[in-house]
Amino acid sequence: MNYDNMQVRKPTKREVYQIARLLMTIDEMSTLFEEDSGSLEYAVKVISDYYVAVIDEYFSDCPSYCGKIFTIYWGEVNYQTVIVEAKNEFGLKVLSNIEFTDEHTPK
Repeated sequence: MNYDNMQVRKPTKREVYQIARLLMTIDEMSTLFEEDSGSLEYAVKVISDYYVAVIDEYFSDCPSYCGKIFTIYWGEVNYQTVIVEAKNEFGLKVLSNIEFTDEHTPK
């Protein structure tokens, strides 16, 4: 696997809006936006307060996936959400939500 092309960057403003629209539809993520649950602008502000990493040319081995991948680290890096490109109304889908019980072990 060639890691030279895996440049990590911050999301563009458009990508943050895509992520916000997607996460607002997921029940388990709704507590993040409960102060103003109907506001896309508020959701964008919340997401912008966390660490979001984007890799444009991600290639996995199995099951095979190639494309853009977003990783969001919430709180004290105890929670991680992985989002990939998808052919749906948001252009994205949540691949996993992981809560770590300690620094190395998923819950």
